Amino acid sequence: MSQLLFRSLLLLPLLAVASISGCRSSENPAPVTATKNAEGSRATGPNDGSSATRIAAAEKWVATLDHGHAPGNGYELSVRDGRISNGKFYLLDPNAPHDVKHAVQTVAFEDIEVSEKEITFSITLQSNPKEYRDRLTIRFPDRFSGKVGQKVRAKVQSKQANTVSQDLVFERRE
Repeated sequence: MSQLLFRSLLLLPLLAVASISGCRSSENPAPVTATKNAEGSRATGPNDGSSATRIAAAEKWVATLDHGHAPGNGYELSVRDGRISNGKFYLLDPNAPHDVKHAVQTVAFEDIEVSEKEITFSITLQSNPKEYRDRLTIRFPDRFSGKVGQKVRAKVQSKQANTVSQDLVFERRE
């Protein structure tokens, strides 16, 4: 009996963390809230707007640039509560210029600096036998907010000499 009780006590914190963090088996979990009731116990449930604490999933915003026969570029921004938290750069296949799922290379943004109207970051791509490094800035006049399918215009520019900015249209994918 005491061994069963001991095992149960070990599982309780794990179940509580999984419940609070919104772990579910579905692909698109609903936002989850954590609140304390009058007795001080924690309770979780779908976000119905009545809770002061909301655990929101990051929104994914994606933009692509098609360069014809050369590989295009893709940019993915993770946005939580209207703020960019991180991103990815995609080197796209010329035969699938807007398909980030089949990118030739995918790298996470490095050395990120975020302000209200722009994000500046570095990328490092593998190019045998060398690495290609660049520092880019994406400027956007509007906040990243809205439902899936919503679009936000932006401009991207490399910090390398003699480059011009290019127009981007980010679309919320999730």
